[in-house]
Amino acid sequence: MGPLNPPPEQTSASHADASEVTSVGAEPNLRGAVGDVAPELRNAIADVGQDLRDTIADVRDGLTREERVVLWVLHETQKERGGRSVPTTMLWGRVCEHFYISPEDLSEMLARLGARKG
Repeated sequence: MGPLNPPPEQTSASHADASEVTSVGAEPNLRGAVGDVAPELRNAIADVGQDLRDTIADVRDGLTREERVVLWVLHETQKERGGRSVPTTMLWGRVCEHFYISPEDLSEMLARLGARKG
C-alpha cells in the first residue's frame, strides 16, 4: 500500500501541518491506515473498548456488566444457601473471582441496586 496522498486542493509545495485545515471539505485518504497500526497499539485500543463495554450501562435494562455479574453471583450464592441471605463478605469474595471491586464499592453498588438485609 502506498503512502497517504494529500487532498487534490493541496500542492506538494504547500504541505500544511497536520493541525492546520488546508481546505474546506478536504478529507484525508485513510485507506489502509487501520492495517498499518502496530499490533501492540491495536491490542491497547481493544482493551480500551472492553473497558468501555464494562462501564457503560446496557440499553435494555440499564445495568453495567459489573452490576450484572454481582446480581448473578448473588442469585447463585442464595440458591446454594437454600434461599438464605448472603453475607456481604462472602459475596465480595465470590465477585472478586470475576473482577476486582473494593468492599466499599460493592456495598455502594448493592445499595444502589436495592439489595437489602434479610
